[in-house]
Amino acid sequence: MVTSHLGEDTDTIKYWKQSPVELVKRNQKEQGKDIWIVGGAKLIDPLVQANLIDTYILTTVPIFLGSGIRLFDRLEEQVPVRLIDVYQKNELVYSIYQRG
Repeated sequence: MVTSHLGEDTDTIKYWKQSPVELVKRNQKEQGKDIWIVGGAKLIDPLVQANLIDTYILTTVPIFLGSGIRLFDRLEEQVPVRLIDVYQKNELVYSIYQRG
């Protein structure tokens, strides 16, 4: 778990003080295939800048907000992606993009 509020480790949750980039790079070296990341701009932007995200799954929730927290903050350059799939589950729409 990446959080600004560190807690005590449990059998199912491990807390890390590392940056998201350091944590993902470390986990990429371990056995296993995929790393699943859920979060907003503070978590995602450093990973985008370091080119560490292969697949983006954006979930659209059917609520129009007047304001909110941005998904991406200020990226230094454009990130080319291509649409792989779109599907609906209940009221949510999932758009899946592959880094181009």
